[in-house]
Amino acid sequence: MSSPEGVRTPVRGGLTAAQLKTRLCGKCGSHELHRKPLTLFTRIFSLGRYACGRCANRQTKFRPSMATFVTPVALVLLAFGVRYLILLVPPTVRPDQLGADDALSRARTSAGGLSTFEQMIIRKPQSTLNNAAVIKLWQAKVGTDVILRMIRTSVPDFDVSPTAIIELKEAGVDESIILAIIDAPYNVR
Repeated sequence: MSSPEGVRTPVRGGLTAAQLKTRLCGKCGSHELHRKPLTLFTRIFSLGRYACGRCANRQTKFRPSMATFVTPVALVLLAFGVRYLILLVPPTVRPDQLGADDALSRARTSAGGLSTFEQMIIRKPQSTLNNAAVIKLWQAKVGTDVILRMIRTSVPDFDVSPTAIIELKEAGVDESIILAIIDAPYNVR
């Protein structure tokens, strides 16, 4: 017996073959549950999103696949690989953080040995700065920022007695420079 076109014949329990392939709606129990398009998120985590055509109920179901098991392993391996690469790269040290001996030993290992001139440049002593030098710099119209940086980078030998501070103030030295002189780690005369 053949059925006329357009008429669905029941296969089992009064349901057609198409209805058996679809899932049941959890809310109304109809066979009009349709699969929504997959997104990257739903593919990675093996989730199937469905919507009921009758009651508009939305459902998400876990559908395990190979990606469900491969993705976490790949992410863990990627994390360990990045960590391994980070550990391979030596930490960078700024030159101002190195002492003369550290700089010399690093330069020796990287260059295979230094000449006498290169060793002399690395071990060059820092200049000493005192009150008279600051007054000369101020009278020569050297900027405040330059003098402050020189105070920070040189070996200070300042006189911070009241008379010395009065001399600096009478010479017109900026107050921020005087405060930097007072705050500098100095050798008392």
